[in-house]
Amino acid sequence: ACSAAVRRAARHVRLQELTSSGSFQRHRREIFKYAEARCELRELQSPAVRVGVRVTHEDRRGVVTFGPDCDNDCKVKFDDTGDESGYINANNLEKIVDDDAVKRAERAADKAKPSMSDDDIAALDDVVEEVVLDVLALSGGKLTGIGYAKDKELGTNRHVFATLGVNRQFEYGSVVIFLNRNLLYHPDTWVSPLAATGFLGPYYWAFRHRPWSGAGLLELAAGCDPGDGGYPKVEDTPENDDKGVVACIHSSINMAAVEGWPYIAAREIDAMCHYLCFEHREAYAFDSGASNCGLNWQQEEQRRASKASLLDEEKTRILPDAWKSVVKYYETKNSHTLYECHLPSFIPIGAIDRICISSKLYDKHTEVKDKVETFVLPDGRRLKDLIEITSSRQQCMEWQEGFFDEQRRSHLERSTSAEGSLE
Repeated sequence: ACSAAVRRAARHVRLQELTSSGSFQRHRREIFKYAEARCELRELQSPAVRVGVRVTHEDRRGVVTFGPDCDNDCKVKFDDTGDESGYINANNLEKIVDDDAVKRAERAADKAKPSMSDDDIAALDDVVEEVVLDVLALSGGKLTGIGYAKDKELGTNRHVFATLGVNRQFEYGSVVIFLNRNLLYHPDTWVSPLAATGFLGPYYWAFRHRPWSGAGLLELAAGCDPGDGGYPKVEDTPENDDKGVVACIHSSINMAAVEGWPYIAAREIDAMCHYLCFEHREAYAFDSGASNCGLNWQQEEQRRASKASLLDEEKTRILPDAWKSVVKYYETKNSHTLYECHLPSFIPIGAIDRICISSKLYDKHTEVKDKVETFVLPDGRRLKDLIEITSSRQQCMEWQEGFFDEQRRSHLERSTSAEGSLE
């Protein structure tokens, strides 16, 4: 883990140098196609199970027709009978590597190689290969979210993910990177009101949290969120996923340059908060952030307390501090229900504002510490000046909440200075 972290830091430096060159900018589209071709080649060579690959199970051969889902379950159409199996855990399937397909992918990757200097190609190959190996290793290690097949249907496999606001999902790692908000204005950025994959099967859970966004798919949605025990599986159907993609696009904001985008986002969050607190829908697993130092909005007392702070008894007047309850609702639940930012594929190191890192990771891996102490960003900032070290999940979350609270206070002060007293 230690050497991998050092390799990643060195890779970022090489990638930064490469992307700043005129050669990269001229061949940007070719590089994307080349990187995708290399990734497809490595995916064919990987033992990971996906829809469409051939597998063996208990001396029977077949094709994976479904999965793996959130429980790592698949379905297989077997050659000998032509029948589709019930749910089989992916760990019990062995992928059959198609040698002919691998050779075709190798030729495609060679053909897609951009017309760049040998030195630039070598640097690009080095970066792409390390990224591919990292992704495959993380996917094999079951790190949630890596290599999720649904991202291809949405096109989100070509974007960097980030939450708009705090991120309390520690299953994704112990380092929190705060990116400059100017990335929201990049033309390749778009923002969905929840995790975009929640708009797709087999659970369609986003429609449970936003029932107004797709009545037809709401009927298909599983009765619970992924992660709940004992919920029935919902059949995964491509035609319904197509509807989910359309619903996701219609619900999203195409970059923050859209006029009035903060108000659009705020009204969406406010509606979700009211809809839950006034019992217009049931509370589900993703409404709780309790496992990661948040609040459990599945508890009736929590919803009742928030409800009392939103409107007066006649429900005709918004109370003065109602916005604070909406902020609390947004920040304290599972982060899959926060606005999800789909950022450009390449993000420069200079876009980093702050980094919050676990003291255990920082102290245990001395190479990481040494890199932090000596690394200087392209704009002259020292990496060590951007680091915040926390000793627990609770401390990490308190620091994140404090960071965004300060952003809000600063915005309110600027608004007050520009417009006089706020209502």
